[in-house]
Formats: sequence, C-alpha cells, structure tokens
Amino acid sequence: MVKSKEKSNVSLRRDPSWKYSVQVDVGDEKTFVYLKCNFSGKVVKGGVTRMKEHLSGSHKNVAPCANVPDKVKDEIAAYMKKSTTTKYLQQEQFDERVEQGAYYGSESGKGSSSTINNRGARGPMDHLRMYNSLVERCFNDCVDSFRRKTLDKQEETCVRRCAEKFLKHSMRVGMRFAELNQGAATQD
Repeated sequence: MVKSKEKSNVSLRRDPSWKYSVQVDVGDEKTFVYLKCNFSGKVVKGGVTRMKEHLSGSHKNVAPCANVPDKVKDEIAAYMKKSTTTKYLQQEQFDERVEQGAYYGSESGKGSSSTINNRGARGPMDHLRMYNSLVERCFNDCVDSFRRKTLDKQEETCVRRCAEKFLKHSMRVGMRFAELNQGAATQD
C-alpha cells in the first residue's frame, strides 16, 4: 500500500525534484526513501537523485519519465549540470589551497605505505589514514624486538612520546590552517 508521507521539513527541501514528486511510504521496513512522480505515478526507490534522473531522462539508474514536460526536463537537467559544475569548482579550489600549503602534506617516513598524501585531510578515511600513519610511524620508530606480548618500559615511553608529538603537530597544523582560513575570509 502506498501512502503519502507528510514531512515537517518540507521547507528545507530546495531540490527542484521535490516540486514534481512526493515522498511515499510503501510499507517496507527498510529505511529507503521512495518518491512518487507527479507526472507518471511511478514510485522510485533511492531518493531525489534517482527522481532527478527519472525526470531528466538521463537513463543512469532509473527509467525515464515519458510524461514529463520538456520545460521540467530542462529545469532538472540544468540543475543537475549546475550541481556537478559546483562540485568540480569546489574540488579545484580545494586542490589549489592544498597546493598553496594550506593543508598539511605528506608525513611519510621510511618505507611508509599508508601515509597522508599531499592533498591533505578531506574526510573520515583520511582521518583513519592519519591514525594509521601515526601507529605505523611510532611502531617502526619505537618497537625494536618482539621478546614479549607487551611493550617494555622504554618502548612504551617512546610510543607515548611519539604519539604526543604527532598529535601536537596535527593540532598546530589545524590551528595554523584555521588562522590562514580566517585571514583569507577577511580579505574577501
């Protein structure tokens, strides 16, 4: 059974596909977002991205709508192109800031294979890479032998000191970046 779902955050929906579709509940226990096209009545699983592809006729992940007016099709296609262009522009600007040294660069040590590269930290995976780099670097610098299951006192002290230096360095770089970012914002 398909029921319309009224949401309280309708005013926050700025995507034009919301004008031409409505969110529906299909009774599925999963948390997928289902949208019903106002022109064809087709229920699309996958949210606004799939609905935009349906309305624009891009044939990427869903069948195109046969009943959509050309004006709406053009509006959705233009919105998708603008969104893609904006993403590429933001990526280029980010890469330029990285090249100018606004983000910290490589922390590569001897033989390190999983270090942060020159593009800087961007997301959760980069935080994991940074943590992995910290563990790898401190382990390689501090652990000399595998005599026991636990670290001896000297190795433990070395690892603690290494981790503290790495974290202090990361904090200083973050603060410096914030200063540079604030300075660039005031110049605009």
